[in-house]
Amino acid sequence: MYRGSDLLNSVLYALCHGGSPFRGLCVFISNVMLGGRNDGYYGQNGFPFVYSSLFSGMSVRAVAHLAQQTFAPRLQMYDYGSPAENRAAYGTIVPTLYNFTDVTAPVLFCSAPNDAFMSNKDVQILMRELPNFVKRIMAPQEDYGHMDLVFAKNAKEVIYNEIINIMKNY
Repeated sequence: MYRGSDLLNSVLYALCHGGSPFRGLCVFISNVMLGGRNDGYYGQNGFPFVYSSLFSGMSVRAVAHLAQQTFAPRLQMYDYGSPAENRAAYGTIVPTLYNFTDVTAPVLFCSAPNDAFMSNKDVQILMRELPNFVKRIMAPQEDYGHMDLVFAKNAKEVIYNEIINIMKNY
């Protein structure tokens, strides 16, 4: 598991700070790869923080599973790549589906109009499958993407305040 480092943060700052000649590349990566479209965290030092935070505590297997889900026709467990390994892990040669009836906590979805990672169709499926779905909050700002829900400077006003008000009920 990767936990971040001062070296990575220094490199990211050098590449992505406001005066860097590579700043445009950082904006491109954010828009295309990370799902952020809002200009709110493009501030002078925003990118190094965003990028270093993204990779902190993330395992290679978690990233591989995310990539698998992009192409899988169903929401399933991690695919080990061989029938023998899948059988050892799940008792079947293919990964098993997630059992959403096991989710007992209330679930709140936060979505963004320009979310490159979570399609509206996928959100609708999860809302139907989860037994304790409470509400879906759609960011009202049209330029919001997936990462804007976390990193945009105005996320508190756009999305967090409503989340906190809903959480007070539980």
